[in-house]
Amino acid sequence: MKQIKDLEIIDLDAEMPEDKPIPEDDSWEKEEPDEEELDDEEHPDLMDILTGKVGHILFALIILVFLGLIVYKFFTWGTTVKSDYDPNNISDDYEIEVLDYIPPHTNETGIVGVDDGKTTIVAFGNAPFSDDRDSENSLASLIEQKTGATVINCSVADSYLATVGETIQSTDDLMDLFNFYWLATLACLDNEKIYIRDENETNTLPAEAFETVEKIKAIDWSTVDVITVMYDGSDYLDGRECYDASNLTNIRTTYGNLCAGIELFQQTYPYIRIIVMSPTYAYGINEEGEYISSDIQIYNEFPLSTYAGMMERGSYLHSVTYLDHIYGTVHEDNASQYLIDHIHLNEQGRDAVAERFKYALEYYD
Repeated sequence: MKQIKDLEIIDLDAEMPEDKPIPEDDSWEKEEPDEEELDDEEHPDLMDILTGKVGHILFALIILVFLGLIVYKFFTWGTTVKSDYDPNNISDDYEIEVLDYIPPHTNETGIVGVDDGKTTIVAFGNAPFSDDRDSENSLASLIEQKTGATVINCSVADSYLATVGETIQSTDDLMDLFNFYWLATLACLDNEKIYIRDENETNTLPAEAFETVEKIKAIDWSTVDVITVMYDGSDYLDGRECYDASNLTNIRTTYGNLCAGIELFQQTYPYIRIIVMSPTYAYGINEEGEYISSDIQIYNEFPLSTYAGMMERGSYLHSVTYLDHIYGTVHEDNASQYLIDHIHLNEQGRDAVAERFKYALEYYD
């Protein structure tokens, strides 16, 4: 006989558990995804694009463009492109900076010269002043005509600004006697003994060489108002030294000789105004004997423009007037109008220099 499993008897009178209260907020409702999650699903990021189908298409396009550039360069390599440059069209649409320096002449020593009611100028140099020296069209005569001043011409033809020897005793080149510095020692220190020479030694010197010495000895320097110095490009053409950085008054250089002479005059006659004039433009001469730009042809380290630039520098440092002829008067663009050869001025060139001198002389009048 089968036994019947005992049934659990439920006590209906027993206390039932209280129902769980329904929360007052909406936490019982189904949680909805936020907007950022929806945006992420609707707008996949860059990595998803690049790794997906769209990324493959973009990569293929980049490859095609790159290959296209390679093919283009291959077929156009070395192809000549027409230039708009016309070598025959010389433009005048540029400005040249003229390096004039014209400070007012001041005399801190209080020493003054004799005011004799006229202007007296003493000129040192070579060809610009010595060419046609007795002519009414010489540079000295033209300055006199334009300014009313008296010009004592102490230039010497074929002389140079820089010397060959460091001292008179150390050189056999007697033309060293007639450069600016040694003539300054004659004017300032009465250095006559170096000019006492045997007649046989002086036969080859220019005729005016010792005439200039006598002129300088006869000058009453108390009546001199202006000293002017102008040498042409002969030092450049002869390959003489431009300057010595270790000795700024080395008279074997154009810069040092000029500065040494200026200092000597300033110490001895501080009341005299000094006007330094640069060389006018000169052509260089190449091995074939042809004229060539002096900015291209180099004889000793520097072009002619550097020689002029150092003269400007020396003038500035010594507070004396500097007239820039190489850019402001006779320059490369107009040299053919003012030169009779590669270096010497014609009458028109001397007139242009005289006019510029007048401009500087009367600058503060």
